[in-house]
Amino acid sequence: MKAISKKQQAILDFIDKYSFEYQYPPSLRDIAVAMGHQSISTTHAFIERLENKDLLSWRRHQPRTIVLTRKGMNQVTKTRASKINAKVDDLANDYSSGIHREA
Repeated sequence: MKAISKKQQAILDFIDKYSFEYQYPPSLRDIAVAMGHQSISTTHAFIERLENKDLLSWRRHQPRTIVLTRKGMNQVTKTRASKINAKVDDLANDYSSGIHREA
């Protein structure tokens, strides 16, 4: 599978965060606003591409049915883990070079 774009990753991350926070999936409009899209059709196209990659599923013409598939959840988790690892590496580098940050 071809790697996904940063914008596609941002949408997956948003769906994951929104669903966790509100305990129900975001609408297309919620995603459009969060991503700064001027048109719902732009968001719709992104959602269709992510669905074609089996990263999410949704029922068209029904509200709030956009959910991450297992593959989509794995993608979000993998990205989150790489961000955490990068942060740990930064902190380790700072520590080894004598820079101490306050918590």
